[in-house]
This record gives sequence, structure tokens and C-alpha cells, in this order.
Amino acid sequence: MKNCVILGLVLCLTSCDQINDTYFSSRFSDIPLYYADYSSIQDVWGIPYYYDAVKYAITDDLQTPQETLTKGTADCEGYALLYMNIAYIRFGLKCDLVLTLSGRAIVEGGAVDHAVIRLPSGILVTAQTGRPYFGPVCYIYSFDEVFR
Repeated sequence: MKNCVILGLVLCLTSCDQINDTYFSSRFSDIPLYYADYSSIQDVWGIPYYYDAVKYAITDDLQTPQETLTKGTADCEGYALLYMNIAYIRFGLKCDLVLTLSGRAIVEGGAVDHAVIRLPSGILVTAQTGRPYFGPVCYIYSFDEVFR
């Protein structure tokens, strides 16, 4: 019992970036780029307006950018991957995928519960809205780690 209490305290007091990310590193790799006509987008701040018809929906499946646009639904991971895809295809920008905690609670299994992107300038952005994000960073995956 004493060991369980100590383990619980350690998990509560450590930051999320110290949690093992083996699950995520294999999940967010080898994603195909989706080449489409993104010429109507004038700058990175206009990317969320391109896919404003995509509706938020919680899913356990990781969707590629093409699947997100085809299905018309995405969770924060889907929005982040689509944003990264468009930023690269349209502007040549390699954004990073950032996994975060939207609150301080660690969800079941030590997993994080939100995905945003980091622009090359270092600014964190919520991909669904394009607004700056100011939350705890748990894991960062570079563009080259995520896309093939």
C-alpha cells in the first residue's frame, strides 16, 4: 500500500513530459501527405477557414488529412494533422505536432488529451481555430517524424 501511495504522489507531482510516450511515437508516424488545391489560403492564419466545414467529433481512430476532409469530421489530432499538411503543401512550413494536457489531470493510461501545432516561429496554435494555445506541453513530434 505504501508503494502505491508513493507511486501516486510521484505521478501527481511530475510533469506530463516525463510520461513514457511509446504509444504516441508509433501512432504519429508515417502519415501520408494529402496534396490538394490549397491556393485559396493566403497565409497560415487562414488555414482554419479552409476547413471550417469540418465538424468536431471525438474518435479513437487517427485520421489522415485526406480522411478528415473526406469525412468532414475530426478531433483535435485530425485538425492538427490537417493544419500541418496544409501549412507544408501551401507554404513549405514544417510545423510540429504538440500533445498537451487541456487540464492538469492525467487521463487513463497516462495519455495526454489534446493536440495542437507549433509553428516554425515557436508559437503554439490550436489547429481548429488558429488561436494561440497556452497550456502544458507533453510531447513534441517534428513534421519529419509525423509525415512520410
